[in-house]
Amino acid sequence: MGKQDRGDPLKKEIGSSNECFRCGDGTDDNGVLCNQCKRMDGRSYLLTGDTPILMIFALIIVTFMLSYSGPEQIFAMKGVDISGKYWGMLFMSVSGIFLLVKMVFNRRSLKDDSTYRSLFRSITPMLVLVPISYLLVEFRSPVDIIIPGIFILIGCVSVFLNRKVLKVTPRSDMVLLSIFIIISTIGILYSFRGERFFLSLSFLPSFMMASIGLIGIFIFVIRVNSRAPISSRASMVNIMIILNVSFTFLLVLLGERTFGSDIMKFLWFLDIMFLVYSISFSLLKRSMDGTFISSYMIHEKQNSKILQEGNKIPSSYKLYSIDNAISNNPIHGFGDTRENGNPLFRIEGDESKATITNPQDEYITAHCEKGRLLASRGRFNEALKEYRTAISEGPQYHRTFYHMAVLRSSIPGRSKEAVKDLDMFLASRRSYISRLVENGLPEDYLYVFNDLYELYEKAIEDKLEILSKMGSSGDIWSYFTLVRDD
Repeated sequence: MGKQDRGDPLKKEIGSSNECFRCGDGTDDNGVLCNQCKRMDGRSYLLTGDTPILMIFALIIVTFMLSYSGPEQIFAMKGVDISGKYWGMLFMSVSGIFLLVKMVFNRRSLKDDSTYRSLFRSITPMLVLVPISYLLVEFRSPVDIIIPGIFILIGCVSVFLNRKVLKVTPRSDMVLLSIFIIISTIGILYSFRGERFFLSLSFLPSFMMASIGLIGIFIFVIRVNSRAPISSRASMVNIMIILNVSFTFLLVLLGERTFGSDIMKFLWFLDIMFLVYSISFSLLKRSMDGTFISSYMIHEKQNSKILQEGNKIPSSYKLYSIDNAISNNPIHGFGDTRENGNPLFRIEGDESKATITNPQDEYITAHCEKGRLLASRGRFNEALKEYRTAISEGPQYHRTFYHMAVLRSSIPGRSKEAVKDLDMFLASRRSYISRLVENGLPEDYLYVFNDLYELYEKAIEDKLEILSKMGSSGDIWSYFTLVRDD
């Protein structure tokens, strides 16, 4: 009776229904999406999903070049002259279409507070320091202060509103980011004027100074946001692109007649800085996507090895290959600790601990360690008792069900119980994915997690099948002795 009481709250906590995370309909036994919602496989999205963003980057750069190309009439089409202004508006309208296509599946991320906190933490130094640096170089009359002053005020308000987030950001990274912003701003402004900055050495022209500054901005924007949660890393580039396209369209629409040539120079430079930040956020997202792609490749290698060699591969080698695929799947890291080295923590970052179970109590961990030790000596029934004790003391430690499923599959006649333990463990994986979705994970990434979940489930099932065939032989003992099954 006591055992049943412990199980019900756990089932209630992690859920047991196989509902599609997009439409709520039922799914098959594998994956987190129903067949109707599986319009794209996860790897295809990771490889091609950022194409609209790359097109927008190109269109913004072309629009900037058109605005500074000099002649009023840029192209002639069948005798009809179209000015650079209207070409720019056309390109920004096309960018809006690409942006709309991208945001259809990312609208949920626009409601994520952590994304905006991470975004403003990065752009706040730029909003303050770029106008100040501009005024140091270009100030001629009090009128020149108005537009830069507005951006300085916006930056100061952003500092006040995001002071808590800025406090937990490494100061050294923020200081270096600020220094590179100043260097790039002054370097670019002096390059526009065709002059050498008075502190520049003879071997460091202004354009080289600007290049060093921009490279530094790329590096430290990524470093500052390396602690951000997955939802922020995936969504910041989308929000920055919206800002970038809107600001560019406004500049093309209003033009020099509204602001004057000097202020337009400042606004266009600020727009280019927005573009630098957008590209930095895109690189941050791509580094995260690379970790997902690596997991795909490891699973693929494991499956191809087993399919090609079949029964020629020893069971111990198959288990080693499968364990490598399981441990390198980010799904495996949910609820785990950083010390175990799962790729999840390269994806998630320190600021996302709310989506991950806190490090487990040492007492519970001790029971799991003792269970591993007993299993390595062939004392499987005693090991099961240790795992049961760990579950009774910490039912939130869902990884214990995985250990019990592995162990029970190694004991003849206990395979049905192993399947029940595995179902409980996989339900916890679905629960963590659901929590990520609630915290603002873009819907695009459901394709990725759906595929990774299917690969993960299949790898575990293959592992349990191999262990059940090995039975209680000495190979099983050696497996539990040599492999730390985290």
